[in-house]
Amino acid sequence: MLEVEVKFKLQNKEVFEENLKQLGANYVVDIIHKDTYYNLPKGMRNFAKTDEALRLRRIEEYDVRETETVAHKISSDLTYKGPKIDTETKTRKELITTVGNPDELDSIIKSLGFRTVLTLAKYRRLYTLDVEGHHIEMLIDKIEHLDGYYAECEIMASSDKEMEESKVIIFDILEKLGYYKTDSILASYLELVIKKLIENGEISEEEFA
Repeated sequence: MLEVEVKFKLQNKEVFEENLKQLGANYVVDIIHKDTYYNLPKGMRNFAKTDEALRLRRIEEYDVRETETVAHKISSDLTYKGPKIDTETKTRKELITTVGNPDELDSIIKSLGFRTVLTLAKYRRLYTLDVEGHHIEMLIDKIEHLDGYYAECEIMASSDKEMEESKVIIFDILEKLGYYKTDSILASYLELVIKKLIENGEISEEEFA
């Protein structure tokens, strides 16, 4: 499957969320993602250079409409993302599988020589919207280490034709919400965070060579 995704920084989170509701989007759930990213052993191909990603995700889901604050769903998955294949969006091949024991899988991955790049917390609110037969997920994100709020608009496509159709739909929705192609951010959250940490002197570039 192809993940057709557009990311952009929000000018005003509250206004965006209200406009999203006015457009007919439905609130689904609040989510905490704790994502651990890996790279291959040194001397092998470097995911930072090949634009690939291997991610172990721990997931907690909450419904803010409920009075209880305890997570009502906890799960994990492992995801491989291939290089981006589009110049306007973050479209890329995505393979994902459910994980029963993330701590054991983390130990297996490290035992095989994979290096941990970073573990990143993402606080997200998920809305969905159905347009022209396409199921759209819209995430409002607060990302550890990054200032402000971001949003991601995603459609899963099974062919190049569907990918092009999905792009048109996504950019049309974004225009209705006050955002445009020029607002699209092609860098991943991981790339944005690493760039900021290096600029702040908290980590060095050599750590990711």
